[in-house]
Amino acid sequence: MVSICSTTYNLEKYIAEAIESWLSQKTNFEFEIVICDDCSKDKTVEIIESYIQKHPNKIRLFTAEKNMGMMPNYTRSLLAAKGKYIAICDGDDYWIDDNKLQMQIDFLESNNTFVACLTNSIVLNDETKETKIAKTLIWDEADSEGLLFHDDFHKDNIELSAGHVSTYVFRNHLVDSYPYWFLDDDVITDFPLYLINSKYGRTKFINTNTSVYRNRAGSHSLTWYGYLKIQRSRIKMYKCINEYLDYKFNKQIKTIIAKHYLNLFKYYCKNNKRKEAVNAFIAILKNNKMEIFSYVFSGIRNRL
Repeated sequence: MVSICSTTYNLEKYIAEAIESWLSQKTNFEFEIVICDDCSKDKTVEIIESYIQKHPNKIRLFTAEKNMGMMPNYTRSLLAAKGKYIAICDGDDYWIDDNKLQMQIDFLESNNTFVACLTNSIVLNDETKETKIAKTLIWDEADSEGLLFHDDFHKDNIELSAGHVSTYVFRNHLVDSYPYWFLDDDVITDFPLYLINSKYGRTKFINTNTSVYRNRAGSHSLTWYGYLKIQRSRIKMYKCINEYLDYKFNKQIKTIIAKHYLNLFKYYCKNNKRKEAVNAFIAILKNNKMEIFSYVFSGIRNRL
């Protein structure tokens, strides 16, 4: 019924806790665990293999001879899933509700117009061990337009996102193959997947904490993406999403793109890169002129 898909890269400190949380799920259906390791250099694979020895029919491991990159490895895990549904959990996160899968699958089985389900979660600071509830900006259900409201613009603030990917469950085989740009390591995993699936139905949010998102300095996504790379990748992703959604939300998406160009503009101005700043300014005007006016007026307001 469900494939739990996870990716790992040098997660020897965390992967056992994640696997234990998956195995503890109480369900009235069968599920499998699919783990794709991106050529870890530590004992991650060894730890996973020790669990396979105990649960040979439950866990499947895919390894790599050389580093594939985050998105190709991530997509590999989705394509390997055999289940009717896919549940995602990063290898450094873990679940805290033994009824998580049953709750989400019960909802999706009873509501055919919904293609996916998210829940609330806990953010754990891996260094200080402080915790907080991820989302206080609560929503109930959303189509593509509703998800775009949580446009992932503030990437570091999970409260403003639709929800954390380690709570995400969706119907498998909604698409025959993922679009070419989804395989690109310039794309960040969670929000593009939400939007791809949203083309085929609505998404449900359940305000129950079922997962812990481990916020850690050494995470693959944080080390892979610098500030400029994040802005450029967001712009590229939204342009591709706009085409994928048949430009039905063109105005809304162009406004989001303009915000990222504004970020680039401010960065280039601060770092005396005049040519790049001019190009970013022109791109803002092409996408949404109001972003420039909002920026100027907010600057004037701050000076008063």
